[in-house]
Amino acid sequence: QYAGQDFYLVGECFDGDPAKLNKFQGADMDALFDYPLHFTMKNVFAHDGSMRELANKMAECDAKYEHPEMMSAFLDNHDTVRFLTEAGGDKNKMKLALGFQMTINRIPSVYYGTEQAMDGGCDIMGEIHNRDDMEFGKDPDMLAYFKQLTTIRQENPALRTGDMKEMWQDDKVLAYSRSCPEQEAIVILNNNYNPEYREIPLRAESGIKDGTVMMDKMTGKTVTVQNGKICATIDPKRPG
Repeated sequence: QYAGQDFYLVGECFDGDPAKLNKFQGADMDALFDYPLHFTMKNVFAHDGSMRELANKMAECDAKYEHPEMMSAFLDNHDTVRFLTEAGGDKNKMKLALGFQMTINRIPSVYYGTEQAMDGGCDIMGEIHNRDDMEFGKDPDMLAYFKQLTTIRQENPALRTGDMKEMWQDDKVLAYSRSCPEQEAIVILNNNYNPEYREIPLRAESGIKDGTVMMDKMTGKTVTVQNGKICATIDPKRPG
């Protein structure tokens, strides 16, 4: 049967090469689960890798995918060890990874239980145990954080459909903008265990002016744009 224009077909190719996945997207799939990005997200967020690695992988995937904005970003699924297990049970690592997943130019895909901080890894035989029954009410704090993130995404069109442009990268901090005609959003991620201060220049095409007071949607903190820069202290293992 013909499903119509609103039908979204997402496929799976368990491979880390974005060019290989693009062959399927360019054929008969709207999108695929973004495994190349998934492997990098796991290494960077769960295992304290460099944010430069993440920035470079994003740039590579965006260049090679025919429609990167249609690809599906995910932290874990039925074929992988759950992210929280990969992260050694560190929920702050998962919160930061979720912040990235919900603010980039991808369609987020969430495996059941991630919002409840469910874990699941391999046994001594190498079998992955990540399909346990749903544990409702397991982690109210993680659920509240997850709801806050998804609400921010839903209420800000730039985070859903805006163009994505990198603003800053180093080993610990990554910043990018999401912009559409009616809105511009700035995302700053700190992958360190300590607060990090950065003076991040706005992009030349940004419409944000000096004196603009910007509010962190996660914390309510504000920062004033000065000399074309966002000067901010970013909390550890958190998005801002």
